[in-house]
Amino acid sequence: MVIPLIDSARAAFNRTERPIGNPMQQTALKTFFGKFARLAVLVVSILASYALPAQAQEPPLLRIYDYRDAAELPLRPDAAQLIHSLDMEGLRALPQMTFTTNTNWTEGQQVFEGVPLKAMLKWLDLSSGQLVLIAQNDYQVRLSIAEALEQDGLLAYKRNGETMSLRDKGPIWLVYPYDRDAVYRSETIYAQSVWQLDRLMILR
Repeated sequence: MVIPLIDSARAAFNRTERPIGNPMQQTALKTFFGKFARLAVLVVSILASYALPAQAQEPPLLRIYDYRDAAELPLRPDAAQLIHSLDMEGLRALPQMTFTTNTNWTEGQQVFEGVPLKAMLKWLDLSSGQLVLIAQNDYQVRLSIAEALEQDGLLAYKRNGETMSLRDKGPIWLVYPYDRDAVYRSETIYAQSVWQLDRLMILR
């Protein structure tokens, strides 16, 4: 609205047959219109930036790294290359699974929803090597990719219909259907049940 009014006033001034005032006054008026127009454009730009704020980008829930020098120990974090950064939308785009189970760390049956670990590995085109699960506090567990493809691990991001906060073992918790088979009630599986999971590292 401001800019059309400025343009109309400037056009009317330029079309005036009889000069307004002496040449110095005319120059002053033109200078005034020029400064006023620039100021108006600046004000409109500022107002527009408040009226249409940029949408905040959703932070990633899971970062996936590729580490190609796995024979070199200890692992060097700077040698890992970030290949995927998945937010909730990215996780939901992958195959989904839901199951109900008891766990050693909760009371009563829990309903978990998320991405099957084997589906994640297939999406990454992995069939061998090792996968390092890294929690928010840098706790790490290694597991065999070949074995994980034979199991029903779940990268759960919801428990009982709610997304999991860090306090509730989120953002991601690798869980298994512990009630289904005794194979999922071993110390190895319990150790792999990493909560507050936020990184995966592929060792080739």
